[in-house]
Amino acid sequence: MSQPISSSVTLPLESTLRDIYPLITSLRPNWSPSNLRLYQLIGGINNTAFGIYSESDRSDTLVIKIYGFKTEEFIDRYHEKTILSTLVNHGLAQPVLLQFTNGIIYKFIPGSVCTENYIRNIRIAPLIARHLAKLHSIPLENQYHEPCLMPLIKKFVKLIITNHKHYPEDFVSLCSDIDCIEKDLLPSMFPNPRYGIDLVLCHNDLACTNILYNASSQTISFIDFEYSAINYALFDIANHFVEYVGVDQMNFDRCPTRNEQYHWLKIYFQARKLSFDDPEKTYRQIEQFSALAHLCYGLWAFAQVAFATVEHEYLSYGQRRLNRYKEMRSMLFNR
Repeated sequence: MSQPISSSVTLPLESTLRDIYPLITSLRPNWSPSNLRLYQLIGGINNTAFGIYSESDRSDTLVIKIYGFKTEEFIDRYHEKTILSTLVNHGLAQPVLLQFTNGIIYKFIPGSVCTENYIRNIRIAPLIARHLAKLHSIPLENQYHEPCLMPLIKKFVKLIITNHKHYPEDFVSLCSDIDCIEKDLLPSMFPNPRYGIDLVLCHNDLACTNILYNASSQTISFIDFEYSAINYALFDIANHFVEYVGVDQMNFDRCPTRNEQYHWLKIYFQARKLSFDDPEKTYRQIEQFSALAHLCYGLWAFAQVAFATVEHEYLSYGQRRLNRYKEMRSMLFNR
């Protein structure tokens, strides 16, 4: 993969159209500023993304992704670039064409941002299962990497403590749980996790808005690999299943049924050429990882509060996720 053009420019969010042209000329020298059209893409929570094209050829649309305020507190941008390079080599991401101080530019990926209804659609869900299997099948380097789940959770805890702005209810108890999860639960769930089978390159944030569905080609694309790293494959699946309940109006009755899970998992394991001979064990592990997903992203929301312009939205979302974790906690601990 060729290296992206690098620029020391910082692109202001409020004047993107005015200030983008000097950057774009290095990629599209034939574009004229008078013919450029800019529109905001839907979906992002922390970052802001725009599509930009010349009126003469809308098929050649570029995406300008501007990083959100203080997102570097959560995301290792060097690691993200390394992961993107791997994904591009396997045809699972668009190459970055240009990187500037606070963002990147890449080629637009055709497709519609998924909704809660899309991801459980009987035609689309199998496409997602197969695409995730393809991601999880990327060969790993010989050097072993620890799963990122616990370091990620502990990073969010550290940010909450460091910024000491808002603490979740029962924060001390949650921190105690985290110690037990790391020392006892995960080692009991996977005493000897198989590298490249149980531990794989995961997306780790398969929200609806990070999944694109192309109805014309009947294909799925994943975007926004900021949290991608080596992790438990079943965590990636569980975290995706959690998205069935929605974000703004969480409805936990929308969690995938056993029948839906069975068909989804059967397709996934077939695509990875792995056996699916103990569904009950897999269901239980997915339930446990679902609880951990609620814990992880509930803490993520509280960590975001220090940098958010609308605090109450993160607080409300985070507490709902943590409340769900507490409801599911008995699946993790027999006490």
